[in-house]
Amino acid sequence: MYYPKFTQPGGSLVLGLSRADQGIDPSLLREELRPADFAAPFVNFASNQSYYGEVYLKAIRKKVPANVKNGLFILSVTPGSFTAPKKAGDRELVKMDEHTIMGKTGNFTTQPNYDYIMNCYGQALYNSLHTLTAWKNLTTHEDGWNEVRMQSGEQEITKKDIAFWKAQNLSFYNRKIRTEAVRDHRKEYLEKTIEYLKGHGNVLLVRLPADPDIIELENQTWNGFDGHMDCIAGLHGIPYLNYSKGFDGMETYDGSHLASESAREFTRMLAADIREIVTDQQLATKTP
Repeated sequence: MYYPKFTQPGGSLVLGLSRADQGIDPSLLREELRPADFAAPFVNFASNQSYYGEVYLKAIRKKVPANVKNGLFILSVTPGSFTAPKKAGDRELVKMDEHTIMGKTGNFTTQPNYDYIMNCYGQALYNSLHTLTAWKNLTTHEDGWNEVRMQSGEQEITKKDIAFWKAQNLSFYNRKIRTEAVRDHRKEYLEKTIEYLKGHGNVLLVRLPADPDIIELENQTWNGFDGHMDCIAGLHGIPYLNYSKGFDGMETYDGSHLASESAREFTRMLAADIREIVTDQQLATKTP
């Protein structure tokens, strides 16, 4: 499900954890932003293992071509983007990240990507290029977006499924609160990532919508999270777009991740806000 993310350079990127992986459609985003001339291709380079840190920044540096100057970089943030086990020192934290797909891969831009296939693929190598078994509700797109449909053929995600998976997520987050903490290393590398990407184009922080119970629990993990993101955004002269409140109509399939139609709806909403920001910036820089 992650292989296409590692087979092409990224002129513009969606970054972050699994909520961004499934919640932002880069091809639709590019279409909605035309005629704005952001660098292509648009690639969703988020995953469930992409915590902000030294390892993720190294991967991003390899992903973005050196000559890109007008990219669009959407950095998805949640309190979980910044956590790690309480007892791990910074070097241990980096070593943990080195064992993720971002750390085990050195090549992020070629097709076929034998480095990824050899080091990261968990099934038989044949299946890395020819998927024989997969969750039918999941579609992996060539631009890196992992789309989850509520209905796919005869396979339907029911209200009972949603309630069960949401309960599992809440239980998982509650366990993490006891064993993990927000780490300065991850906050520091978010800022380093912002500054690096500003040299290649336009950067913004985004908090995606989720079920209110999930958002409430996240906010307990890091009291004042949104205010802190506002401060970081202000310090670096970039926008922070917070969609964590007032978007209860967005449908998730597990409380945390947007289902297909809501992901597209959110992508259109995000594109509209980006268009407005870009227009305001252009007006602000015009000579009277």
